[in-house]
Amino acid sequence: VLSSTLDHVSAVIPVMMMGHLSANTSKEYISAIAMGMTFLLLTAWTVVWGTGSAMDTLCSQSFGAGQATDLGLVFQAGWLAGNLLLAPTMVLGIFCKDILLLFGQTDDVATLASHLVLIMLPILPVALFYDLLRRVLQSQSIVTPLMGVSCVSVVATIAINYVLMFHTPLGYLGRAVAVVIMALLAPLLLWPYLVQSNVYRQEWKGLPFVYNFVS
Repeated sequence: VLSSTLDHVSAVIPVMMMGHLSANTSKEYISAIAMGMTFLLLTAWTVVWGTGSAMDTLCSQSFGAGQATDLGLVFQAGWLAGNLLLAPTMVLGIFCKDILLLFGQTDDVATLASHLVLIMLPILPVALFYDLLRRVLQSQSIVTPLMGVSCVSVVATIAINYVLMFHTPLGYLGRAVAVVIMALLAPLLLWPYLVQSNVYRQEWKGLPFVYNFVS
């Protein structure tokens, strides 16, 4: 619960910061980030969370049956299937501006939102990777490392957004760049635990196993 709360805090505070960028355009910036994130929520993030939800049951069953190797296979298959499902949503993201205009958004807001979406699109497979990895660990009641990542992420998110939005020429685009940086940072923060723990050694038997699992 606390981890989810911290994740929501990380999402809300940058939007509040965006309201202080410019007295004349802050309303458009906030509208743009709202439209951009809503667009991704209804397309790509639905796939990410849907794939993760499907994995919850499989991971719990594998762990309950004492089949550690199966957890690695479920993770690999989930990431492969998730990326296949993400592909068409990423294509939709390329046409974000046209889609928003079709639904009646103003040209200014649609343009700003599309810029944000285009920056964030390439990072979606990494976001899927971390979400699935998080669910594999949660199915085994391994939450302390995830809490550590969430705590560090809150502080890093605030700092990175502040620097990029207020102290670089990026302005409002700094929000999207910060999302990309944090999506890359989260699995990197978790990597030391995975490498040093028995979880990694027991569950990861190499990529070729996925082909036998899905065939």
